[in-house]
Amino acid sequence: MREILTVQVGGAGIRLGNQFWDYIRTEHGVDHLGVYHGNSHLQLQYIDVYFSDIEMKRHVPRAILVDSGNVTDSTKYNRWQLPMLITLPHVSGSAGTGNVFSHGLLHRSKVVDNLMENFRRVSETLESLQAVQVIHAIGGGTGSGLVSAFLRELRDDNTRLVTTWTVLPSPVVSDKVVEPYNAVLSVPALIDSADVVCAIDNEALARIGSGKLRTAHPNYDVMNSVAALAMSGTTACVRFPGQQNSDWRGVTANLVPFPRLHFLTLSQAPLARNFAEQSRNLGPQGLMQELVSRENFLMHWDDKQARYLACAALFRGRLSMAQVDAAVAKANGRIASSGLVPDAVMRSVCDIPPPGFTASGTLVANHTAVARALARSVDKFRKMFKKRAFMHWYEGLTEADFAEAEKRTVDLVAEYIQLERQPKQASGVDEQW
Repeated sequence: MREILTVQVGGAGIRLGNQFWDYIRTEHGVDHLGVYHGNSHLQLQYIDVYFSDIEMKRHVPRAILVDSGNVTDSTKYNRWQLPMLITLPHVSGSAGTGNVFSHGLLHRSKVVDNLMENFRRVSETLESLQAVQVIHAIGGGTGSGLVSAFLRELRDDNTRLVTTWTVLPSPVVSDKVVEPYNAVLSVPALIDSADVVCAIDNEALARIGSGKLRTAHPNYDVMNSVAALAMSGTTACVRFPGQQNSDWRGVTANLVPFPRLHFLTLSQAPLARNFAEQSRNLGPQGLMQELVSRENFLMHWDDKQARYLACAALFRGRLSMAQVDAAVAKANGRIASSGLVPDAVMRSVCDIPPPGFTASGTLVANHTAVARALARSVDKFRKMFKKRAFMHWYEGLTEADFAEAEKRTVDLVAEYIQLERQPKQASGVDEQW
């Protein structure tokens, strides 16, 4: 079995991770105590990919949780009562990192060694570790600074695929004035030390919550539920058998044409369980049409210039492969390929739909829209950095560190925009649905 080890960092990473675990434990027929109550042997066939089997036949998430503050504060997010919870010591007389990148980064010697020790201890017990996934948000101090230190250490020590589920900050839902600093300072580690970054934009989640989900004031629970549903759809191809499945490395390898441009985004259809009834009538063609709709993306952008480099359509449910192939072929006519990948859309089909759904789909795309989200953070970063605002909070970092992070983020955005401006490849297929 090719296992995956999950590391959830910071309050946002732990909450989003817990929502993810709630979704997939239900899909595998496991209750919150880890006891199996399912009705199909397929639920247990690949359960070891994400879950560890411990005493009394309990299946618990294979996860390491890292949070700031004291154990009591962190344990309230740990519904599974895992023994691998790591907490940061108090900093400068106050708990946690104070939402400051440098406070998380400077915990390297105190915490990352402990984290790496736990990582090695868990990985040594596994038969064949295929990937490490880190769930975090780069707006806070723990999810930005500590994850940057951890990723660099992990890259030096680990040859497995490193994937991050990275929540990007947005002024629409921002509650921290220094989020732009933290986000931009995090980008160099994500470029250098992660193989794949699945970016989730808080602005898009807020838009989905208030728009398609008709929630007047979407809170983090609503936003996390949308993100976690897309995460469960993305990982279904490695958790269940299907007509045409592939492992996580196989899916992502086709989506990264250049090593630095490994920032992916997601689209989900349907977007919530209360839309499950819609999936009964969609079929592969309807699902694909929803997936390429801008309103279903977990990334926000306004202009029409953004385009795909490559994408993977991951379908769930007992669907006709002929209909899936027809839907994918039609999508290729609409998706603006850069010419780097002859067939922009790859596809995978998992036979097991999410509970309550007849069928669903998730699109994992290498899309230039991610440049818009990063550019938003750079713009706010520059406005504060020009006035040197709040820099006194970032002990241990110099102005050169800020300038270097800004330059590397701007360079990344420019690389995506450069590909975006290449002449579009004529598909010869009608692009209308």
